[in-house]
Amino acid sequence: MKKIIFTLVLLSSLISNAQVSKGVWFFDANGGARFGGKVSEFSTLKTGLHLDGGVGYMINNIFGIKFDAGYDTYKTTRISDENIDRSYSIRGTVEGLVSISELFKFGIDEFDLTFYAGYGFTTHVNPSVRESDELAGTVWDDNTVKGNDDYVNIPIGLTPRYNINEQLSINLNYAVLLLPIQDNYVDKAFDRSRATDLGIIHNVSVGIQYRIPSSVSKSMFR
Repeated sequence: MKKIIFTLVLLSSLISNAQVSKGVWFFDANGGARFGGKVSEFSTLKTGLHLDGGVGYMINNIFGIKFDAGYDTYKTTRISDENIDRSYSIRGTVEGLVSISELFKFGIDEFDLTFYAGYGFTTHVNPSVRESDELAGTVWDDNTVKGNDDYVNIPIGLTPRYNINEQLSINLNYAVLLLPIQDNYVDKAFDRSRATDLGIIHNVSVGIQYRIPSSVSKSMFR
């Protein structure tokens, strides 16, 4: 019984605290690096470029939701002859946000720390493989984006944020992305066998966030 009462008090406290600031739309843009990837034994994989951007809505000062789009590049070098192959992935993800700094009341107005996790879809494009398949008259039988390796992405990350003012912040973002049902290695030009291990990449980036105050948001979306 005591545990139930404690849980109810905690939830009511969070809800009451969450009413302080609500209805805030925001936009993010980040750039940085991609680390890791599902590469075969025949190749080495370089660190790649990472870009992402998104639009989100803070339901209150603790919880929010965001739609995020990301882009990652891959450069593989075949060990036997040092041939290079390039590919890239594009993803869309819906993320749930929790402001850790607000939840645990760090008490620093200029600093925010946000935890997020989500679920989305990635399509991996290898231009050289597509070109060779088209020349060979290959008929792609995949059910999603024809000729691409399409798979789920599950991001889990942290975003420390320095608030310049009420509307503008600088982001430092880290995310690990789990990539279930990724069928191919990123060096598909060198190895077309099916990969069975779980794909994982890491993104580290910096960027900005711009927030639309709740009063402006209400007038815009009436």
